[in-house]
Amino acid sequence: MRERLREVLPHYLAMFMLIWLVLGIVRRNVGQLDFWVEILVLTLVCFAYMLLVQALGIAPSHWQGGFGDRPPEE
Repeated sequence: MRERLREVLPHYLAMFMLIWLVLGIVRRNVGQLDFWVEILVLTLVCFAYMLLVQALGIAPSHWQGGFGDRPPEE
């Protein structure tokens, strides 16, 4: 469990920073967005990040093989 956390934590932190950056840029250029639009942007950034790191081959092993596959619990 700790090994899995150590593997995914940097990616979640990077994803958090990317969401913060993208929402800041959007808010600065477009203005305040509706809550549901921000949730949509957040979701798109998360999926784009996960797909990008998988395509680059640097995704954690927990994310390998697609979004529907779950590794066996330890």
